[in-house]
Amino acid sequence: MNSLSVWWRNLSIKYKIATLGLVVIIVFGLAVFMYAMPAVEESYLNKKKEKVMDIVEIAIHIMQELDKKSKDGLLTQEDAKQQAITIIKAMRYGPDKKDYLWINDFYPAMIMHPYRSDLDGKDISDYADPNGKRLFVAMVNVCKEKGEGFVDYMWQYKDQKDKIVPKVSFVKAYNPWGWIVGTGIYIEDVRSEMRSLYIKSILLFIVMFILVAIITYFIARTISRPLNKVANFSQLIAQGDLSQRIDIDQEDEIGVMARALNSATDNLEKLVAEVKVAVSNLTQAVNEIANGNESLSQRTSEQASSLEEIA
Repeated sequence: MNSLSVWWRNLSIKYKIATLGLVVIIVFGLAVFMYAMPAVEESYLNKKKEKVMDIVEIAIHIMQELDKKSKDGLLTQEDAKQQAITIIKAMRYGPDKKDYLWINDFYPAMIMHPYRSDLDGKDISDYADPNGKRLFVAMVNVCKEKGEGFVDYMWQYKDQKDKIVPKVSFVKAYNPWGWIVGTGIYIEDVRSEMRSLYIKSILLFIVMFILVAIITYFIARTISRPLNKVANFSQLIAQGDLSQRIDIDQEDEIGVMARALNSATDNLEKLVAEVKVAVSNLTQAVNEIANGNESLSQRTSEQASSLEEIA
């Protein structure tokens, strides 16, 4: 930790700014891909669940209307059920219009499946997915306990019998007929759309990373270049060179510092000049005093000689 602290303190301003910029964009990227994207995926899945719930409600409403007609004597119950099967079998939704609904009963036996007509009319109580889950029994149990709910299992992907993928289906009971109608979400579709979103997010992150790197570079350069000028100017002053000045034309803190250093250098240069003049005058006075002392000494010597002659 100490070595890292020392390294950071000794790092130049330019690289400190660049490092901070890169750390910010990396942290932002991690936050997006580790928190935001999973949250988006969960929200997207929940919206898909709400959609299939609405679609099943439409199918239930169709059954209710046909059941009402049979009770009103407009249709026999058998005709009402057959019309419901025909209508629901033809219902499609999704981007490629291949998502569908099916109907089974509480036995459970398959009443109608648009892509697995081989199961129509058959006992599906022992039907299990590749993981051994008896999915239709699970659907019956959910409807018996709550009347509706979600069941996850493995199933063929739409009309592709050789492609088995995870699926989450919403089922709801229509108790007057003893039917269960359901439709599901292919997790493969969710993952596919999320992959597309991830790719777009990665491309956007790369663009942002490049932009931040460029902006950080210019900011670092804008700050470090005038600071280097100030540092070099300070070294010249330390070496006794007062003839130079900093040429920084900007109004920020660095510009204020540069003008202050220039002003301080002007004052220091004037002070040095005054000191030089004072030293020159002092030297001249000392020389005059020295000359006066020499003259006095000579006169004293002459007087001593005269006194000696008189003596």
